[in-house]
Amino acid sequence: NQRQPAITGIPGVDLPVLQAYQSVSERVYTVDGFVDTDGTIVGAAACAKILQFPRRSGPGLCFASAPLEPELVDGLERLCRAGGYRGVFDAEFVVSGQDKLLIDVNPRFYNHMAFEVDRSLPLPWLAYLAAAGDEAALRRAAQRLAPTRAGADAGPERIYVHRFPAFVQLAAQRVFGRMTREEVRGW
Repeated sequence: NQRQPAITGIPGVDLPVLQAYQSVSERVYTVDGFVDTDGTIVGAAACAKILQFPRRSGPGLCFASAPLEPELVDGLERLCRAGGYRGVFDAEFVVSGQDKLLIDVNPRFYNHMAFEVDRSLPLPWLAYLAAAGDEAALRRAAQRLAPTRAGADAGPERIYVHRFPAFVQLAAQRVFGRMTREEVRGW
């Protein structure tokens, strides 16, 4: 029962991470974006995950556009720089009162990326340019993006739905009495 030595340079990385439980609504605030080779977030968008499977703790089925909060982008940029991360990310926050608490950072492509692409944030294209090593093209593409930290305006309200899984989720909720007919119609 001897403990394995820590990975060199990262003391404690071999230890479990404990996270406080937060009782919150089903809505999760999400910041999605791209970190360039200098560690700068060159494009980001925000949305709210408003329906999940399973309910209140799972992958998103329905998302709504939301204003981007510049201070969260700044914090994510510091986190990515400290970890040396470059590329696409999806960061999720639960809302507790006035606070947004970071619960998850996915440093990869994710299931609702098409929503950001539809809102003029070409994350796969930026990832391709970075992977191809075309720094000049990556800089040009980043310059065409809306300013990441402008914040307040999310543009026109948009909704993104994973239709089939959302339909299955709502039907199951109705069949098992977890949603009323009116709630299902509302969705």
